[in-house]
This record gives sequence, C-alpha cells and structure tokens, in this order.
Amino acid sequence: MPCKLYVFLLPLVAFFVSTQAQALDSDLDQMINIQADSAFHDEKNGVTIYEGNVALQQGTLKIDAEKITLKSNTEGDIDSLTAEGKPAKFEQKPALDQETVYGRANLVRYELIKKQVSLKGNAHIMQGQAELNSDNITYLANQQVFKAETNKALKDTKPKRVHMVIPPKKQRAEDE
Repeated sequence: MPCKLYVFLLPLVAFFVSTQAQALDSDLDQMINIQADSAFHDEKNGVTIYEGNVALQQGTLKIDAEKITLKSNTEGDIDSLTAEGKPAKFEQKPALDQETVYGRANLVRYELIKKQVSLKGNAHIMQGQAELNSDNITYLANQQVFKAETNKALKDTKPKRVHMVIPPKKQRAEDE
C-alpha cells in the first residue's frame, strides 16, 4: 500500500474561497497513520478494511470514522477511499494562510480516477464562516462542479433543503 494518500477533501470546498485553494504540499509527503480496533487486508482483491473507532491522519488531513475501506489497483496505488460513520468526520488545512476545512457525513467516498468526492447522508462542510449542508453533496474536481441535493426517495420524512452560508466577499478575503 503506498505511503501517499491523495489529499481529496479540499477541492470540495474550493467554491468557498475566491482563489483556487491547494492542499498543503507537505501533506502528500507525510506518512499515513491509521489506528483502528481491527484491520482486514485482501492482497488479491486490493481491499483493506479498518473497523472500530478508526482514525486516519496524513499531515493536516484527519479522518475519524467507524469504518474506512481502501481499494487499491494492481500497482498498489489507492483507487478509492470510503469512510463510514454516524457521522464520519474529516478536517484538513488547505494552505498555511487559510482556515481549516471541517466536514462530516454518514458516508464520505473519494474516487481518485474520477476525481470525485461524494458525501452522503447528513452532509456538512464548513470553512471559516462558509457552510454547506445537504443530504448529499458531490464534487467533480476535474470539472470544478459540485451538486448538493436532498434525499427525495425518503417517503416518510420531509427532505432537508440545501442550505449554504456564503460570507460577504470582504469576510472571505479576511479568512484567506
């Protein structure tokens, strides 16, 4: 398993800041440290599952979840990461001069080939005073497009509405 986990959460909040934010370069050069109650690795199928109070850290990136699943290709590079919890939580400092990004959802999935991040179930992202809440949030990094939507399929409950807080431009500039 490679020692570099691609920094993947930052592009989801790029719309919160006026310039294209970049993750701390040093994060990519840091070791991945994972702690869990149990671990299962299937070399043949390229799957590693960590369960029970899982904590992952690489540089400023931190993920806390009940379960994290890593899927690797035949070269051993990670293709996808899925974090599950009630909720799974993450944080990362995008740059030295920017505030930390915090997020949570019942399921956080990143597909490296597609460069797609999906937060499903009670999705929430916050950086400074900027916030985005929705049932589901998807971000396509290559296209710099995000979609926040409600869970219309739940018949017995009223879906939440998408809620976004965008601070005034002056406040965003101060946060950078």
